[in-house]
Amino acid sequence: MPNSKRSKRTATPPMPARLAALENRVAALEKELAVLRPRPKEPPAPPKRTGPRCPGCSLPVDGVVHGTCPWCGFVFNTVPMARRRKL
Repeated sequence: MPNSKRSKRTATPPMPARLAALENRVAALEKELAVLRPRPKEPPAPPKRTGPRCPGCSLPVDGVVHGTCPWCGFVFNTVPMARRRKL
């Protein structure tokens, strides 16, 4: 069978040589990726506390401690006042 497809193929290099070539290609791609990868960002600063909020709608209610929320009408006297923690 001299006309078969196998006889027309080129000889493949031995397995250790193929593995070494593949490892070299992977190492080169990893170096390129390290250059293209964005640097890790700094974590965002924690949000600052803005003061008391309405438990019903989360609207900031700085001066309104007693009474009702101007937005949702939540009655503040129904829940106990939050105590400020001393750090």
